[in-house]
Amino acid sequence: MLTCVIFSSVYCETPHVVAGFPLEAVNAYSSLFPVVLGIIGLVFVVRHHSRRVSLYVLASLLAATGVGSALWHATREGWALMADVVPGFLFFFLFIFFWMRRLMGTALAALVATTLTTLSLGVMVLGEGLEHPLALPMLVYTGALAALILALCIATWRKYGSIAIWGLVGMLLALGALVFRSLDAASCGLVPWGTHFMWHITLGAAGFIAFVFMYRMTKHY
Repeated sequence: MLTCVIFSSVYCETPHVVAGFPLEAVNAYSSLFPVVLGIIGLVFVVRHHSRRVSLYVLASLLAATGVGSALWHATREGWALMADVVPGFLFFFLFIFFWMRRLMGTALAALVATTLTTLSLGVMVLGEGLEHPLALPMLVYTGALAALILALCIATWRKYGSIAIWGLVGMLLALGALVFRSLDAASCGLVPWGTHFMWHITLGAAGFIAFVFMYRMTKHY
């Protein structure tokens, strides 16, 4: 029997009624990209006999985020949304924490990680509620987030040199992902399945770059 979809976020691909599986095919299948990248990361650290727990954690969370996202877009169930959001924000928080801990003390690293994670959550929530994705509040949030991460990249350059470029590339990919996520509703008339699937691909790539960035920093010393 067909039932109405209860939604929190609506994408171009979101159906008006529950019919078939997966409900959002393109969004669900594109979510598997970070799963593949996460598995590649895990295989890499295992084969290199790395003892860095941070690398195992980041690779596992990257894969888990993709699995959760695929389940969310395939079922549109509340539990699946939590399986998508929780590992995603854990990845972001822990990546920033691991990164900053190599530049400063643990306490300050935790403060910076919490600030950036909260700001990123604010960007996503604000973006869902705006009629125009490029409204001034969204631009201010995104600009502040970019400025903070850029400052971290500069601090990394001073200590680790050119390794900081990996952090900068990851930041640019993450900002590109935010653009694709924000423009989804406006793109429905041009692309039937919208641009949300590119959010999965570019954010997955950003996550993998973050993993490589962390690996290169751990190899520096």
